[in-house]
Amino acid sequence: MNHELRISKACDLTIFKNQAGQVVIILLLVMVVSLAIGLSVVGRSMTEISTATNSENSSRAFSAAEAGIENILYDSSLPGFVNYAGNRSIDNTKLTNDSAAQINWDTKMPPTGTPNGVALEYPPFGKESFAQFWLANPCSNPPTCSNPPARFYTKTNFDLYFGDPTYQYTGNTDPNYPAVEVKVINSDNTSILKVFDASPVNTTRSGFSGCAGRDQTIKTNNSSTASSKFLCKVNVSGYSNSASSYPVMVRVRILFTSLPHPVALQPLSDNLPYQAKIFNSKGMSGNVQRNMKVFQEIFVMPHIFDYAIFSLGELNKSP
Repeated sequence: MNHELRISKACDLTIFKNQAGQVVIILLLVMVVSLAIGLSVVGRSMTEISTATNSENSSRAFSAAEAGIENILYDSSLPGFVNYAGNRSIDNTKLTNDSAAQINWDTKMPPTGTPNGVALEYPPFGKESFAQFWLANPCSNPPTCSNPPARFYTKTNFDLYFGDPTYQYTGNTDPNYPAVEVKVINSDNTSILKVFDASPVNTTRSGFSGCAGRDQTIKTNNSSTASSKFLCKVNVSGYSNSASSYPVMVRVRILFTSLPHPVALQPLSDNLPYQAKIFNSKGMSGNVQRNMKVFQEIFVMPHIFDYAIFSLGELNKSP
């Protein structure tokens, strides 16, 4: 009987040890799962906090960049503003939202250069808009400004660059490969109209001239070195240039594509008159930076003007 009792106690002890071991394993599993859930919640919370912080900093940086642009646009419009180029800073004590801005500007664009003048680069635009370039000085005697504008560019041709070089040609039926329509308007109200196509195959667009060069890199107002690249280079000529009839402006519009493309006009062995202002503002908040750029032209003809000058018929004023 004692023997049976010892056997029973031994069995009970073994069962107890097995149950205790299982409880420990279950507790460990519960702890591991709880720890994993806790770490996941903490990690997600930290990610959300970081995202919210970056989003707030991004909004503050954008507001700071916008404030910087508004600041310099207002100052440059004042009659006594003579700082044609420069830079300034706006610290967080003025913006009051833990942000700051750095501003730089140049109000005499394009810069001059030799042997060829620096090209004036117009920001990318689509077929619903137009680019304007002055070849005559729009205001040689401020503030009255003569009409017509004074003769400035004395050459009988110039180079035009257009097209985003990163756009890939996908075949002769590519609907978004750009072409441009160029109109040179003279002081005696005469004009010439040229059409150029960047497509490698021009058979489907009869009458359009092709590129004189492809993937061209030049120096423009947007780059201190020759780093602005364009899909197509063409040469525009055929307009008169004399004391009695000289080129006043060039208007360019994009054809066929719904995508925006840049355009630049480069004078040959000469310079263009000052005609644009460029303002840059960098807003900063935390570790976030937002950049804003404004390209401002002076004496710009309204876009409705282009629907007239690019039409085939003559314009007649109604009585």
